[in-house]
Amino acid sequence: MEISEIFYWMRTMSSRSGVVSTLAGSSQGIEDGTGATAKFNFPRSVALDAGGNVYVADGSSRIRKITPNGDVSTLAGSTAGFEDGLGADAQFSGLRGIAVDTEFNIYVTDFNNHKIRKITQE
Repeated sequence: MEISEIFYWMRTMSSRSGVVSTLAGSSQGIEDGTGATAKFNFPRSVALDAGGNVYVADGSSRIRKITPNGDVSTLAGSTAGFEDGLGADAQFSGLRGIAVDTEFNIYVTDFNNHKIRKITQE
């Protein structure tokens, strides 16, 4: 499966059949939910873990998680700024790249803060 981001929604394309489908999202905004009820604000980058979850560095200064079922939740971030912390207490500014390691730690490029940040999941 290949994943690409288009404005406010996350789409998937089967590398075998070429079929494109929407995994999550519908319009601009910041809303957790399932499938089309979720909203993204200019997703910047995505990463896939071994369990099939998709992680999104969203333009809303948030790290979002999409399960294989299309359930979208916010793992970290809230408003733009810089703050280490748990969940919504963390702040990012200018998220760009995102990666996930084999232990499900998430690494993001916090561009405007000139930092590489690590997010651990419990």
